[in-house]
Amino acid sequence: MNNLSEPMAKIADLGDVNVTFVPHTRTRYFEYAPLFHLLPKRVLEMFGLPLLRGGQWPFMAGWAGTDDFLPRDFEAQLVRAWA
Repeated sequence: MNNLSEPMAKIADLGDVNVTFVPHTRTRYFEYAPLFHLLPKRVLEMFGLPLLRGGQWPFMAGWAGTDDFLPRDFEAQLVRAWA
């Protein structure tokens, strides 16, 4: 029995392709993590963003609870930091 959603099953049926599914969270950290970890410490501090250890791609470790460590407006703060 296939317990993948229909869109994911279509991708799985393509065979051996290099695809990484990115988890969707409240803060959208995983969508922005590659950019977030490029910002220097002083910029993170200037915009009130937390200092997190270096990111990893693709995500291999458990990611549940990441939103607990990030501000609710993480996406907006990151946009301002990159501007």
